[in-house]
Amino acid sequence: MIGPKLRDPSTAQFTELTAYRTGEKLTLCGQINAKNAFGAYVGAAPFIISDDGIFVGAEEVTADQVANLCTGTRRASVPEGMLN
Repeated sequence: MIGPKLRDPSTAQFTELTAYRTGEKLTLCGQINAKNAFGAYVGAAPFIISDDGIFVGAEEVTADQVANLCTGTRRASVPEGMLN
């Protein structure tokens, strides 16, 4: 679940969603924007949800993670439940 990593999960806006399958592994990569404690949107930040964990923001999502996790066969649709 990505919600616990956000200050206000109900305001989350997801863009650039792409799901990848590598063998049995499914990874979701994209951008997320949500409100901070002041009620303002903070701007788009990268996120990755995979078997390796949930990574949100420039502090957690590295170029190496994107290169290693956001690869494989692209899926046209995001599996239901990956964002809950």
